[in-house]
Amino acid sequence: MFRAWTARIVLAALTLEIGLICSLYMGDLPLLRRTEEGVFQTFLSWVRDFDSGQVILETNPEADGWSLRSLEREETGIQNWSFVEVPLEPELFDGHQPKPSEYAILLAKMYQSGARELAFSQPLNWEEAPELELLALDSALRPFSEVLLPLDLSEVPQPEASPAWLTESLVGRTGLIGDASSLPLMNQVMVPPSVSGRSGVEFAFPDFGGRDLQFRAPGRLPVLARWGEDFLLSWPLSLAMRMEGVTPEELIIAPGRSLRLGPDGPVIPLDDFGRAKIDEVEPPLEELPTLSAKSFFPLGEVDLPELSNGAVLIGQTDLRMAEKSQRLVAEARHLLQFPRPGKAESFRRLSLGWEVFLYCEIVLVAIFALYLRPFPQLIALAVLCGGLFFLPWAF
Repeated sequence: MFRAWTARIVLAALTLEIGLICSLYMGDLPLLRRTEEGVFQTFLSWVRDFDSGQVILETNPEADGWSLRSLEREETGIQNWSFVEVPLEPELFDGHQPKPSEYAILLAKMYQSGARELAFSQPLNWEEAPELELLALDSALRPFSEVLLPLDLSEVPQPEASPAWLTESLVGRTGLIGDASSLPLMNQVMVPPSVSGRSGVEFAFPDFGGRDLQFRAPGRLPVLARWGEDFLLSWPLSLAMRMEGVTPEELIIAPGRSLRLGPDGPVIPLDDFGRAKIDEVEPPLEELPTLSAKSFFPLGEVDLPELSNGAVLIGQTDLRMAEKSQRLVAEARHLLQFPRPGKAESFRRLSLGWEVFLYCEIVLVAIFALYLRPFPQLIALAVLCGGLFFLPWAF
C-alpha cells in the first residue's frame, strides 16, 4: 500500500517536472517565472552575501538566465535645467496672476535665451481671458519641444468622458509588473486648462486631489494613479523623468515594490497605493540657482540671461502658491536621490544537454526510491522535488 502511494507521488512529480520544463523553455507563465525568481534569489543568498533590498535581480535574455545589479548612488542630472521664479510684481504683471499675453512675452524671451523644455509648477487656468491672449500664449508654447503642466484631478461616482487632450499624458501598462488595483483611481478633471492639448504637452497631478488627505502620509509622496486602464503620473515624478531623460515607456512599475526610471535610473521604493517612500533617502541639501522672471526684462542694452535646455517656471504669485511650487520642485529632486543599478553580473543557465542529463538523474532517483524503505523513500522524494528548480542553477 505504501509503495503504491509512493509510486503515484513519483509519477505526479515527474509529470509536474516535465510540464515545468516545457513551460520554462516554450512558454511564459508569470506565476512560474516569479516562483523561479524567488527560488533562485533564495538559493543565491545562500552562497552570496547581499541585501535583497539593495540589488536588482532581473531576467537576462542574452545570457538565458539572470543578472544581478547592486544599487549605487550617483550624482543627479539637474545641471541641464534652470529654475525661474515668477513673482507677483506690479512692474511686471498687472493682476494677481500673470495674463496669458504676459506669459507669452516671458516665454518668448526664455526661448530666445536657450530654453527648449518647460515645466510649470502653477496651472495655466483663467476663468475669463480674451481669446486673442490665449492664442498668443498657445503660439508662444509651440516652439518648445516638451511642456509639463499641473492638473487638478479627483474621483467622482459618475465621471464625464475622458478628455481627448489628456490622452497624450496617459501611460500604458507595458512596464507594469504585478497588480495595480490598489492605486488611487482618478476620473475627473477639476478645472480644465486654458491651453490646448497637443503633442509634447503633458499634464500631471500635483497631489491626489480630494483623496489627498486619505493617501498622503509622512514620508510618503504620491507619484502614481490610475485613469481608466492606464496610469497618470504626478508632477514631481514627471519632472524627475524629464531631468533624467526617461520616457514613460521606459518606466518599470512594480506596485508594492519599486518604481524604476528606466533601465539605469533611480529605483524608488513604491507602496501599493502609488506612493514613493521618500523617508528612505536623504533630501538634496544644495540650493538651486534660481533666476527671477524680472531678469528677462532688462533695462537698457543688457543681454538676456542664458538658460539651459530645460526650464522650470516656479509660480510665486502668492505665499501659498510659492510654498507649493517650492515643495513640488523639492519632491522632484528628492526622487532623483535614490540609488541606481550598477554594473550587471550575469548568471547563465546550464546548456540544454546538461539539464536533460540532470533531469534523467532525477528520474533514476525516483525509480530507485520505489525499492527503498519508507524513510529513505521520503528523502529520495525530497531530492526529486528539489531538483525541479535548484538543479538548473547548480553549476
